[in-house]
Amino acid sequence: MAQDIFQQNSYLQECQSTVTAITQQSITLDRTRFYPLSGGQAGDSGYLRLANGDRINIVDTRKEKYVNGVLTGNIAHVTQYGLTKKRKPTWKSMISRNPKMS
Repeated sequence: MAQDIFQQNSYLQECQSTVTAITQQSITLDRTRFYPLSGGQAGDSGYLRLANGDRINIVDTRKEKYVNGVLTGNIAHVTQYGLTKKRKPTWKSMISRNPKMS
């Protein structure tokens, strides 16, 4: 289950996280400051900055569900173009999000 840092400090712009899972469309982290789609409010977008300096754009953030629709407790960070290579979840990432424009 991901630690939802956004509940504790909605103004936080960065945090250190560890990747726990990767699919072709999304990345799951052990903790996140991204707010997921919920109650009609759009999920946050922004980017993940990897320890090696690479940047992965995040276009949406959603609560993960099992096939039967039950929430897993994790948050999926949906990537812009999908991920072509699966990496072992051993690298760390720096999360930074741009404020939304209303």
